[in-house]
Amino acid sequence: MKAGKRISARRLRELLLYDPLTGTFTWRVDHGKTIRAGQPAGTVEKKGHRAIVIDYRKYTAGRLAWMYMRSCWPAGIVRARNGDLLDTRWRNLQVRSARQMQENQSRAQKNSKTGVLGVCPTREGKYRAQIRAQGRDYHLGTYGTIEAASAAYQEAKKLLHRS
Repeated sequence: MKAGKRISARRLRELLLYDPLTGTFTWRVDHGKTIRAGQPAGTVEKKGHRAIVIDYRKYTAGRLAWMYMRSCWPAGIVRARNGDLLDTRWRNLQVRSARQMQENQSRAQKNSKTGVLGVCPTREGKYRAQIRAQGRDYHLGTYGTIEAASAAYQEAKKLLHRS
């Protein structure tokens, strides 16, 4: 696949129609030998997101949605607020810096025992809430329930990870 120049907003709108309410891309024109105007665009990749090839270059649907709506490329990583990589509705998309994404992934991996972001069990049968921001770990307290610990984490996340 050729690594050409990134697509412009004008070219993107010539080729595809994006519905911000459903997050779907549809071809406006015939594309290649098998794709016809009106067909949905893209395929689901192994990593779980939808990819669309335009002019020999592959793009994620989230980045294309950002370009379509804002006429510029996002300054960071486009992610789905609800965590569903295939949900590219406009209201569900947000841009995060690589650092913010790394902090979230690092914390999620460390807390896989509870399945709740920012919450890990203690030896005493309680739940510790913790968060990492700006390269530093913050202990948010120990709670009797997962829900209480998760609420503490979510509150700290709002304060520390403001964009």
